[in-house]
Amino acid sequence: MANDIHDILDELQGMIETARKLPLMNTYTMDREALLRVIQQVRDALPEAIQDAHRIKTQEEKILQDARRQADNTLAEAEAKSRKLRMESEQRAALLQTNAEQHANETVENAQEKADEILVSADREADARVAQSAITMRAEQAADALRIKSAEEAEHVKNAAYDDAADLLKRVEEVVIQIANELYAARKDLESER
Repeated sequence: MANDIHDILDELQGMIETARKLPLMNTYTMDREALLRVIQQVRDALPEAIQDAHRIKTQEEKILQDARRQADNTLAEAEAKSRKLRMESEQRAALLQTNAEQHANETVENAQEKADEILVSADREADARVAQSAITMRAEQAADALRIKSAEEAEHVKNAAYDDAADLLKRVEEVVIQIANELYAARKDLESER
């Protein structure tokens, strides 16, 4: 079997470097038979070197294909995980928002009912007082004052209910924003893993 091409070339280089220089001339003498023998060895080794190069190239292509396949699989898994995480987060956010809106509506409705009850009760009490002392200004003034006070109390209850509902919706908005930030961070993590 032919020697390694690099060993043969090293031998040829050694022959050239050790060649004798003729006096007064820029000419060197070498062993013709030895030089021809080394050239033949180069010819014999070339096919094997070419086969080695082809084999190395084939191995490199296979490694690249495997790497591409693995990268594609990793990307597909990351995208599937990202879609699942996004869908779950969106469902969570939608459920939180629905519950918050329902609670806020119930709070406002309860406050409105309570305010209406206060107004009805105040009207009844005022009417009763006026009926009992219709002939006196004092009864009318007391009834008016009671109506005003009741209306203020009812407005206060209604405003408190609206404030509670607004605070609840604000907290839900913060939760939704937090979930969106978590989704963004998860996507960045997945992209950095690619």
